[in-house]
Amino acid sequence: MKIGHQIGLSEPSKEKEDKKISEKKPPSCRCVWNEKSVELLLSFLIKHKGEVNKLATKRRGKINTKLWDDAASMLSKNGSKYTAKQCSIKWKNIKKDYDDKNNQSSNNIFRYKSEVEEILSRNRSKLGLTGKRKMLDEE
Repeated sequence: MKIGHQIGLSEPSKEKEDKKISEKKPPSCRCVWNEKSVELLLSFLIKHKGEVNKLATKRRGKINTKLWDDAASMLSKNGSKYTAKQCSIKWKNIKKDYDDKNNQSSNNIFRYKSEVEEILSRNRSKLGLTGKRKMLDEE
């Protein structure tokens, strides 16, 4: 064993192990959206608000996958490269920002308020004053 250590065989293998460990960790990349891409995503969601509102009522795997795949595809055709998961997360964050701004008593104006309200209008109109979902015969 001392012979291998003297030759230097153990040190490079340790470096390789350390390198392998560091390579396994995915880099923490943050997805940055530009204004045009956000507007395109919101326009897409307005056109598909029926599916968006179905997502809000229950977790619908097939609707979910198709909706976000189609959104990513549309963005790609318009020169923006985002994954279906990134589109889904962006919509979730937009809704959260919208809810946060609406719950504040300050005069902060949410930039995409009209678009979000249009997308969610079908779902919001079913809510009563108490916030409980009304039962509709059509569903």
